[in-house]
Amino acid sequence: MTPKKDNTDTHDAPKECSDIECIKRFRLPVEVLDEEFEISALDLEHPFFLREIRRCIVEKLDDFAKVVRAVLEPDTTLNDLHESRHFLPEQKEELVKLYKMLMVISKDAQLLEIDSTDKKEAEFIKHILGAYPQIKTRMADLVEKTREAWTKEDEVKKDLGYLG
Repeated sequence: MTPKKDNTDTHDAPKECSDIECIKRFRLPVEVLDEEFEISALDLEHPFFLREIRRCIVEKLDDFAKVVRAVLEPDTTLNDLHESRHFLPEQKEELVKLYKMLMVISKDAQLLEIDSTDKKEAEFIKHILGAYPQIKTRMADLVEKTREAWTKEDEVKKDLGYLG
């Protein structure tokens, strides 16, 4: 008995696209993606180009989440303790909202690691591009505030006293 032929013809399934073909097909803004996430450094011949773009974006956003987490849950290091204590409770509440946003994005990206198509990847990238200006502004404010914490020398000396 010959095996029954599967009628699900792979010719009908959308193929994974690579390089600029994907960018054009899903109308993704190349300049913005490159400026914000340096996608020109990616391998244009990668068979799963959109996945690589997503991973590049998520890497940057995961770095942002680490910075936020260090303020919300400081390790017992001079750096984290010093920076964290310069935030008021209501500022930390706003950081919790930012952190939650970054964690949802991270979990969405993990779901794409499990079940990915070019269409899903493109939708994710477009979603991030819509949210990114707000994330970027809030991160700039956070980094500026942590930077300001280091300009107050007398407070740094006070923190050092707790370590010895």
